Amino acid sequence: MEGQNLLKKDRLIITEPDKYNNIEIRNISFDTGEGLAGFDGNMIVGDSEDSKDIFFLSIRPLDESQVNAVCDKIEEIYQDEKKPINLSIYDSINGIYNLNNNS
Repeated sequence: MEGQNLLKKDRLIITEPDKYNNIEIRNISFDTGEGLAGFDGNMIVGDSEDSKDIFFLSIRPLDESQVNAVCDKIEEIYQDEKKPINLSIYDSINGIYNLNNNS
């Protein structure tokens, strides 16, 4: 390995890319309602034929009010979406939420 330049990059690997018609990476901000300026996060949105899969990525653990604020923001963004929305929140703890009642 001597003399070799190693380049480290963060990578995003989609395990089933053929499942999705469209994949996008978005930044979102939300407000917890506690007078804070809000929190920015990244989400990956996979749009498949039968659902919209959203993966929210956080650099730090989220408390319950922050998780609720993320869910509220996702519901606000996709309020007119007809397909079920599967939201996975990744921080140090993984929580999975189904935000649509028409599943």
